[in-house]
Amino acid sequence: MSAFHIVAAVLLSIFLLKLASVWTRRRMLKSHMPPSPPGLPLLGNVLQVPLGEAWRTFAQWKAQFGPIFSLDMAGKPMIVLNTLEAATDLLDRRSSIYSDRPRLITAGEIICRDSNVGFIRYGMKWRKMRRVTHDIMHVRAVHAFEQHQEHDAAILVAHLLESPDKWDPHFRHAASSSAYSVTYGEHLSSKESYAVVERNFEFVHIMATASLPVTAPYVEIFPFLLYVPEWFPGAKWKRVAFDHQRRLTAMFKGYLDDIKVKVQNGTARSCLAAQLIEQQGKYGLTEVQDIWLAGIVYITGAETTGGALFTFLLAMVLFPEVLKRAQTEVDQVVGRDRMPTFEDQKNLRYIQAMVKEVQRWFPGVPLGLPRQCMEDDWYGEYLIPQGTTILPNIWAMSRDPQYFPDPERFMPERFLDGDKEKSKAMAAALEMNFPFGFGRRICLGKNYASRTLFIMLATLVWAFDISKAKDEAGNEITPSRTACIDDGLVVRPAPFPCEIRPRHYMVHKIVEGARKCSDESR
Repeated sequence: MSAFHIVAAVLLSIFLLKLASVWTRRRMLKSHMPPSPPGLPLLGNVLQVPLGEAWRTFAQWKAQFGPIFSLDMAGKPMIVLNTLEAATDLLDRRSSIYSDRPRLITAGEIICRDSNVGFIRYGMKWRKMRRVTHDIMHVRAVHAFEQHQEHDAAILVAHLLESPDKWDPHFRHAASSSAYSVTYGEHLSSKESYAVVERNFEFVHIMATASLPVTAPYVEIFPFLLYVPEWFPGAKWKRVAFDHQRRLTAMFKGYLDDIKVKVQNGTARSCLAAQLIEQQGKYGLTEVQDIWLAGIVYITGAETTGGALFTFLLAMVLFPEVLKRAQTEVDQVVGRDRMPTFEDQKNLRYIQAMVKEVQRWFPGVPLGLPRQCMEDDWYGEYLIPQGTTILPNIWAMSRDPQYFPDPERFMPERFLDGDKEKSKAMAAALEMNFPFGFGRRICLGKNYASRTLFIMLATLVWAFDISKAKDEAGNEITPSRTACIDDGLVVRPAPFPCEIRPRHYMVHKIVEGARKCSDESR
C-alpha cells in the first residue's frame, strides 16, 4: 500500500470519528440551545450562512428566530447575539468566561504566527500584549498624537484640493498615515506611499477573510486538516496561508527595523513601536510578538478609519442637511480664516455627534470578532455550551429602533443631550462603545480612532462642499446606501461618484500655511 493510500485511510478514519462525535453532541445539546434555522444532516447550517454580508442575513433571521439564535457549523455550535442587551449581559457582565477567542487556525496560528493580539486566546500572552497597547492608547496618552492627527487632516484636504475625484485613495492614504504615525512615529506623506497602502489593504482582506467562521477555510471546522501536508491534494489553502505569513512578517519586520535604527540614534518619535523597543524588558515579548503587535495595530487601524471616512462621505451626499448644520457650527466656532484644531473639540458638539453617528450608521466591523465561551453557561432558558463561538451582530444592534429611531437615517442629533427622559439603557447605547466591541476584548484603539475621525471630519466640513455627482445629461447620481465592500471582517461603503469643492477661495492658502507650520514644528 502506498504512502498516499495510508494517509488517505487515516484521514478518512479521523473524518468518520469526527462525524460520529458531531452527531452525538448535536442531538444532546440542540434541545437546550437557542432556536436555530433547520439545517442539513452532518453539515448543519454551514451552507446557509452567506459568504458575504452575513450580518444582514443574521439581522433578518432575528425576526424569524429571535434576538438570540444558534447555528450548527458542522457540529461546532455558534450563537449570534443580535441585541445590545444580550451582548452586554454576556460579553461585558460575564467577561470572565466570554473573553476567549475560538481557535483561529488559518488567520491566527499560521498567518499571524499566533501573535495577533486580536486573535490570540485569552491568557498570559494576551495580557502582556494588551498591556503594551493600553499604555500607548489609553484616554490620556492619545493626546500626545494631536499634532500628528492635525497634520494628517491638513494633508488629506490638500490632496482632495488637487484631485477631488480620487477621494477613495486619498481617504485610504490619510487613514494609513494616521495609523502609521501612532504605531511607527512617522507619516506616510509621499505619493510613493500609495503602493504601500494598496499592499496593506490587500493583506487586511486576506486576514479578514481567514478569520470569520463564515468565510474561513474548512480547517476551522475540521482541525485535523492542519496536519495534512502542503503537497497533499486540496491543501492549497495551507500553502497560501504560509506564503501570506512569510510576506506579512517580512513587511512588518521592515517597519519595525526602521524604528530600531531611529531608537538607537535618538531620533525616534513617541509611538507604539518605539515603546516596544525601549521597554522590551518591561513587557517581556518576543521579537515575533513585537513585530506582529505593531503591525496589526497599524494595519487594522488604517482599515477601520478608512472605512469610517467612506461612510462620512456617503452620508454627506445622501443627507446634505446634515452637512449644512455641521458647516454652520464649524463656521461659528472656528471661522473661515483657520483650520479646526483639537482646542475646538469641546465646542464642536455636532461634529462629535457626527463621529458617533458615522460609527453607528455603517459599523466597520459589523460582526465584531468572534468570542468563545470558556465553560457551560445558561442565559435565561438557553444553554451555551463550553466552546461555543459567539458572534455579536453589531450591525443589528445599530439598527435597533428601541435605541435608534429611524435607524437608516443619518441623524447626529440623536446623540445630543436633548431628551432628559432617556433610560439608563438608552444612555448606555448612546455612549457608542459597542462598535468597538465588549468587555475585556474591547478595542483599545477606540480613543485614538474617535479623535482621528473627529479632526478629519471637522476639517473636511470646514474645507468642502459635498454633493451628488451628475451624469452627462445633468441628472443627479444617487449612490446606494447599501452597496459595500465586504472583506469578511471589515466593511466599508463601495466607491461612488460625488462632487467635492472648496467652500471658499481661502481654503488653498490656509491649508498650505498649516502644512508648512506643521512641517517646521515637527
